Amino acid sequence: MSKKRVIHWFNQLKNNYLTGYRLLYLLAAAVGLGVGLAAVIIKNLVHFIREALENSFHGEYTRYYIFILPVIGILLVIIFIRYINKKPVGHGIPGVLFSISKNNGIMQSHNLYSSIITSALTVGFGGSVGLEGPTVATGGAIGSNVGRLLKLRYKDIMLLISCACAGAMSAIFKAPIAGIVFVLEVIMLDLTMWAIIPLLIASASAALTSYLFLGQNVLYPFQLAEEFEMNQIHYYLLLGLLVGLLSVYFTRTYIRISGVFEKMKGPWKRMLLAGGLLGLILFLFPSLYGEGYEVVNQGLRGEYYHLFENTFFEGWHASFILLVIYILLVITLKVVATTLTFAAGGIGGIFAPSLFMGANAGLLFGIILNHIGVAVPVSNMALIGMAGMIAGVIHAPLTAIFLIAEITGGYELFFPLMLASTIAFGTARYFVKNSV
Repeated sequence: MSKKRVIHWFNQLKNNYLTGYRLLYLLAAAVGLGVGLAAVIIKNLVHFIREALENSFHGEYTRYYIFILPVIGILLVIIFIRYINKKPVGHGIPGVLFSISKNNGIMQSHNLYSSIITSALTVGFGGSVGLEGPTVATGGAIGSNVGRLLKLRYKDIMLLISCACAGAMSAIFKAPIAGIVFVLEVIMLDLTMWAIIPLLIASASAALTSYLFLGQNVLYPFQLAEEFEMNQIHYYLLLGLLVGLLSVYFTRTYIRISGVFEKMKGPWKRMLLAGGLLGLILFLFPSLYGEGYEVVNQGLRGEYYHLFENTFFEGWHASFILLVIYILLVITLKVVATTLTFAAGGIGGIFAPSLFMGANAGLLFGIILNHIGVAVPVSNMALIGMAGMIAGVIHAPLTAIFLIAEITGGYELFFPLMLASTIAFGTARYFVKNSV
């Protein structure tokens, strides 16, 4: 069906049946469905690539494959962008914000597929980034191109882009409420009844699509070890402060390393140097490979032995001092690995790395407190650390609270989630005025 016939059919439908808000409601549902399918495709592509690689490269030399696989994935990304797509591909959320604020909501049509392909190659081959940013970019492109194809008003196109972003977060994290809060807090859409109903529809339809294809289980299953007690409130406040400072480290490290590689001329030189350093870090610390969802899940169970598997440091967990040093190294090197992935040419998001660092920071905090005789639930601390890290890095405390509650099912800890997220956000904002 030609573009003209689509517009003609749509105009007839709009004039005869879809008057008032009904048109926006229908488009919001359609955009949510499209974004939900995009999230499913990205997830399945990554799973397919990773499974194929694991079946092909396993055994006693697995550690050595980890060194080279992320570089191969990034090389494929660069080849796709330079010789097939022939247009730059952004990392997600910054591109959407630029489109809304500087480009009249226009996102090029290649973003409908380019972010899916490049992020799947980056993460599937082990790049130390997440999938949420590219999913948001794909969603924004769906909203923008649908709105412009149907010749909607500028105001309605902005709403469709926002609906798509809400749907992207809803689908990739299975967190429909957090998706809406994210748009209101980060995309900064005005909270009005004109906007909220389409957002609800888009977020719900995207989540239902994700549930249909990926199941209804939460992303990070969490079993409450101990209910929140008021006599532990100062520990949660302290954790919020520490994770806030860790967020500052994340942002400044990201900016500084990115700045060094941006000064280098030639993408191949950047790819070789950043990719080589990335491979070395992943070789020494395999837990930094990929999104790190399995590591976060184990951290939410209060476990840390997995961090030492297939490393040269397996004996370190027997010593408390060496254990602390090793987990600190894993935490601090995660942002380095993430930034090197971007610098080399990979495409991805920073939500997953932030969750990884937050969970392990909370885990370490709980381990140290228990070692010195303060009995606290380690798994609770890991969950609270995740929220604080998102609040500090993204500068979005409300999104952090609802996101962590939804993706873990940890609603019983809503109050400490609020406390830690607020403290982490305030601390990060004091030192760093703008988010990554």
